[in-house]
Amino acid sequence: MIAAHLGNGAGMCATKARHSVATSMGFTALDGLMMGRRCGAINPGVLRYLMEENPMTAGEITQLLYKKAGLLGVSGISNDMAALQASTAPEARETIKLFCFRAAGELARLATAIGGLDAIVFTAGIGENSSLVRSLIVNWLG
Repeated sequence: MIAAHLGNGAGMCATKARHSVATSMGFTALDGLMMGRRCGAINPGVLRYLMEENPMTAGEITQLLYKKAGLLGVSGISNDMAALQASTAPEARETIKLFCFRAAGELARLATAIGGLDAIVFTAGIGENSSLVRSLIVNWLG
């Protein structure tokens, strides 16, 4: 089973025989899934770019990655999935698709850690309340 906790904070945990085997979470709250305001997994080259090509201080980069990225940063509209779903802006639609694509990829990675998948449990605000997100993630998995 994989528990997919999808909300303003997000993470997934793969379990086998009721024991945690693998998780999407890493060293900090930035790793793993895209969240409301946090970026999720990011290419380390982005940090170099932000320091060298678009000079930002460590504090500015921290603020960007923790507070201005994720759903808010990609859409430029909101960190709230319900607001994005209600929006007719193409940026909102693209953000929802990206969130679901990245979540499906992480779910597939975790499924390999447990040798297959019997169930997905969706929790938290987005996981519980967005049938659109749940269906898009499952559709990406085929």
